[in-house]
Amino acid sequence: MGYVEPGGVDLSRCQVRCSSLHLELDPIVQVAAIDAQGRFEIGGLADTDYCVEIVVRANPALVLGRMEYVRPGGAEVVIHADPLVLFGAAGTSERDSQ
Repeated sequence: MGYVEPGGVDLSRCQVRCSSLHLELDPIVQVAAIDAQGRFEIGGLADTDYCVEIVVRANPALVLGRMEYVRPGGAEVVIHADPLVLFGAAGTSERDSQ
């Protein structure tokens, strides 16, 4: 289903989270592992729009990459995992600068 461009992120510490964008559907969240080459696959999805996120396994609230309106059976999803989302350009978090 997709590929993660690591962008300096250790993918062994991450996973993929997939959830429907339509509120009328059951709010089921599916998770999948990312292999060493950055590939992942989520099966059994209904034909609707999804949000696919790359999250840190130890803290799934930390989203490193995101793509919305993904549909099963479409083109391969390529998500860029961006450590700057968490740590900023200098490699320090906002918390470190306070």
